[in-house]
Amino acid sequence: TQSTWGNNRQNVFELVFDDDEGGECSLTLRDLTGEISAEIALRIATTLQSDQISSLTELNLANNRMGDDSVRHISTAIQNSHFSLTKLSLHCNRISADGARDIAAAMQRHRTLTKLYLGNNLINNEGARYIALAIQSGECALKELYLNDNRIGDEGAGHVATAIQRLCSLTLLYLNGNLIGDEGACHIANAVQSGECSLTTLYLGYNHIGDIGARQMGFAIQSTNCPLIMLDLSRNRISPRGAHHIANAIQNNRLRLQKVDLRLLFK
Repeated sequence: TQSTWGNNRQNVFELVFDDDEGGECSLTLRDLTGEISAEIALRIATTLQSDQISSLTELNLANNRMGDDSVRHISTAIQNSHFSLTKLSLHCNRISADGARDIAAAMQRHRTLTKLYLGNNLINNEGARYIALAIQSGECALKELYLNDNRIGDEGAGHVATAIQRLCSLTLLYLNGNLIGDEGACHIANAVQSGECSLTTLYLGYNHIGDIGARQMGFAIQSTNCPLIMLDLSRNRISPRGAHHIANAIQNNRLRLQKVDLRLLFK
């Protein structure tokens, strides 16, 4: 089913429900003319708490430029809802660390949530800390986390690294397009070889990682504890020397690793 709403500022959006034969449903909100105000977000939050969508499993609110106030209403509704959410899409919504804190609370409420899309927001290091704390809380079953293009630096990467070595369920981590340098790469490299990490797919492309980070990542993928199948280090600041560390590590990896992306590291 599909409905079109509006508010006094002529913001118009579509709220689309998609029911499948198994009784599950997804909800997609598409903004047509402007940003979603806190007032409209509150109306959506009320809808989310109704029995009408108790079978909701996927919620797509991406590309709506909602901001933290609106995200707070949505997060509160998710915490108080009756459905079992498995996928939540919130990329491109101008979410800062404050919004990330509210999302983290919702993550811990919905232990069925396995995919979370938060790319192209503004959560930075502090927001990464909130998300990381939720992951390692024991109340979260997340398997895929997308945090690309969020201004996350070495500190934030350190928070995420701590989370992924705490026997969490995460298998895919997308950190492309951030501000992660050698220090952050070393944190993550240490985590993936800890023996308590479940990551099989790791994206670190379009960051600021240099030869030191590449060398440490090379040590990690040689470890018998490393679960990685795919590693993306494309478009970083790794020289031929750093790439050599990775190449040697690939040759020595006889376990799981199947793909390493090193495109355009140097000219």
